[in-house]
Amino acid sequence: SHFISSLRPPRFPRNGIPCTASPEIRRPSDRFYGSSPSTSRPEDLNLFLELLPLTLPRELYLHSEIGGLIEVVMDLGRKPLARFPSGDWVISEQPIAQEDLRHAISKVGEFSDDNRSGIDRSLHRISAIRNRKMQIIGLTCRVGRAVGGSAEIIRDLVEDGGSILVIGPPGVGKTTLIREIARMLADEFWKRVVIVDTSNEIGGDGDVPHAGIGRARRMQVPNVNMQHGVMIEAIENHMPETIIIDEIGTELEALAASTIAQRGVQLVGTAHGMTIENIIKNPYLQILVGGIESVTLGETSDLTNNDITSSEIESSKDDKDHPRTWSTNWSTSVPVMTRSSRMQVYTYKILEADLLQVAKVMGLEDVIDVTDDIGTAEAILASSSEIRQNPWIRGVAKFHHVPVFVIKSNTMAQMVKAVRMILGLESFGPTPKKALNECLDIEIEDDEPKRKPSLEEIDALEEVRLAIEYIVIPGGEPVELLPRRSEIIARQLELVQSYQLAAEKSGSDQNPRLQILPLRLNTKKPSKSTIGRKKTSPTSMSTGDSGNGISVTKASYFS
Repeated sequence: SHFISSLRPPRFPRNGIPCTASPEIRRPSDRFYGSSPSTSRPEDLNLFLELLPLTLPRELYLHSEIGGLIEVVMDLGRKPLARFPSGDWVISEQPIAQEDLRHAISKVGEFSDDNRSGIDRSLHRISAIRNRKMQIIGLTCRVGRAVGGSAEIIRDLVEDGGSILVIGPPGVGKTTLIREIARMLADEFWKRVVIVDTSNEIGGDGDVPHAGIGRARRMQVPNVNMQHGVMIEAIENHMPETIIIDEIGTELEALAASTIAQRGVQLVGTAHGMTIENIIKNPYLQILVGGIESVTLGETSDLTNNDITSSEIESSKDDKDHPRTWSTNWSTSVPVMTRSSRMQVYTYKILEADLLQVAKVMGLEDVIDVTDDIGTAEAILASSSEIRQNPWIRGVAKFHHVPVFVIKSNTMAQMVKAVRMILGLESFGPTPKKALNECLDIEIEDDEPKRKPSLEEIDALEEVRLAIEYIVIPGGEPVELLPRRSEIIARQLELVQSYQLAAEKSGSDQNPRLQILPLRLNTKKPSKSTIGRKKTSPTSMSTGDSGNGISVTKASYFS
């Protein structure tokens, strides 16, 4: 799928400022090495160093990795730190004073509500730390670079036109990647690209965006809480073919992203996380992966022969609670994992010992086992209360295409039934022994009724009782009941048969009704059905489903 996760931190040249010239031929692998070209200008780094106190730039220029500088941290009363790919480095032994912070603040624009600012027409980002009095007592000054060629490794995905979600922890280059994607789409594929730049990190600070975004247009966001609104505004007012959005982090932004994708617009965005599972577990971002079409490596287990038969790789589409946001036609190959011959079950908030004890009592301890890795599990067993409080379990199960068996209580009866269903020894759902990969959410039912009867059902059943006890049995006369819905007639028929009496349906399809006959059922002699058939003999008549072994005879108390 178009999910790019766990990006590696970019490496930059150790010697000198990155070269502005771009090679004629770019290799996808160049993105991960020091030869990766940069479109940033040398003066961009000079603008960044002007923020620092006078003595710090000289010290930094002497460092061998000045071209790969990531950020500078200045906290009041502490020594300034420079962060390089190789690690942190103390720039000076002299602690940062309030004057040093004021000097840096004077070189940047106003700080927004999210305490971020920048340098005009540059990609550098300045983030502030405030005290309780809202005074700035610390700065994180991150170097911004437009790295040309950083998106070459996914050029085919960009050209394909599908939406792309970039997943990774902070500081690994997600923004750099989508900035290059924006330039590639606008300059090389001539698409109408609009960037929703909440923190001015993609297009830089100031009214004129940085050259690193190419021909792409940039919309600034007045307030961080308005990002989702600006996303929708971009669609309605500027007719883009592609929307670029950085750091989707709230539920409203995720909903806006889903809305954009459903309007036929390519969406390129980023989110914090290491894997797709992290996004699924995030209650605000679950909708982003609500439409995954997963490529699963199927395995079926033959429990009778205790061997594993690996089936061919098949593409399967999950049932979704939300429409699809991200395109899903690209994946990486996954090596086949060998499993033991036992059915691997992942238990959530259910004691492993309880499940294994039930399996031992049932004589199935050699067939079923418990695993701590949900990725290798073939089934998940959880309680209904925990599932309601932690809905991400269902999301992870859908992604791994693992069925979830839900029990209402940790009773022996429920556990036994769950084990039998997991192993396929007992049917569940409308189809007996339904394949596990076809049913992803199975609730273990108990003996109590699913719901309370409606007032109409109570009235209909009371009508049956009164008719039988006051007319049919005492007087030996048939009684035709009032027209009812077919499902209520079925309940009435069950009650009639519990009195060992026969009945037949009458009336039209629009107004069906039940007629109770003064005939007694006899379950000892198999006979044919008479439901839906008129009475033909005063002494013998059968009723029920066809061939169910229920016959009707004249009751002795009807004479």
